[in-house]
Amino acid sequence: MKALKARSSTLKQYISDSTIRLSDADRALFSDISRVRIVDESDAGVHYSDRKTPASSRLDRLVDAGILKRVDVYQPGRGNFKTYQFANEDVARVMGGKLPTIGAKRNALHEVITSKIYFAAGRPDSFTLEADFSRDEKSFFSNRSVDGGSVLPDAVFYKNGEMVVCEADSGQYNSSQIASKQAGWAGLKQVWGQPSQSAARVHNAQVYRFG
Repeated sequence: MKALKARSSTLKQYISDSTIRLSDADRALFSDISRVRIVDESDAGVHYSDRKTPASSRLDRLVDAGILKRVDVYQPGRGNFKTYQFANEDVARVMGGKLPTIGAKRNALHEVITSKIYFAAGRPDSFTLEADFSRDEKSFFSNRSVDGGSVLPDAVFYKNGEMVVCEADSGQYNSSQIASKQAGWAGLKQVWGQPSQSAARVHNAQVYRFG
């Protein structure tokens, strides 16, 4: 608890409202964001399910305080929906996390689907994004070939000592791309996440489809 209090004290140096009091639910949400970088509002809401007021009210308060940033993400068939990440690099660093990496190779929907796999899988403590892989994990995947080259999955976690590979498809993979990745990770338990509307479906793996 001392560590949490110290972190809160440091956090208040970087936010616009230093009077805000953080609850255990807030801290649990921050822990999730530290692990996965960006969180769908529906997943963030699980921490506030016992409140009489909607989760969005508390999330708006955290945004107003300068702790979180709200980002609209578009998904075909679903439309725009709200997601949350840390407000800036300073806040992310204090909370032990980072901002999501979104660019030409990684769109926001892809990052959210990776995050949603984490929640769908029960928020495993061992869930680790590719960017946070250990040297041993990177080395392990360097010996596996996908389309003639090694490829890292979007995340991994461990269940009963067994590595579980997690891959997010934002709906753009075709059947051959899916098959190639699955072949490259043959012998490993695979968990995939896809939008309800996608170019091709994943088979022969556990698949979470998000509408």
